Amino acid sequence: MNTLLACGTSNMIANPLRPVGLTALPGTTCQCRAGIRISQNLVDMRIRSCRAGLDQLDATIVRSELTDWTGTAAESFRSQLVEMRRQSASLREALRVTSHILWSVGAA
Repeated sequence: MNTLLACGTSNMIANPLRPVGLTALPGTTCQCRAGIRISQNLVDMRIRSCRAGLDQLDATIVRSELTDWTGTAAESFRSQLVEMRRQSASLREALRVTSHILWSVGAA
């Protein structure tokens, strides 16, 4: 994304998150909505990336249970897997809520 970081002719610092040439969305005169949409898309891209990473983590956890392994170390390992599974589920829920809030911006 091409962004303007230097001062313009008005000596105002440009918003580094705003791409050069940002224009209002069709049917609007406000550049704010276009900026919001760009931010929504960037955050959504990261949410999707996190979800994909969690999918990989969950698949790895399932493959790592090592049911034939016994003893104190095995129980400790399985306990850590259970905790990771819990944290993964918690993060998924936070991503779901964040995504819901993200896409409700500007809907009202």
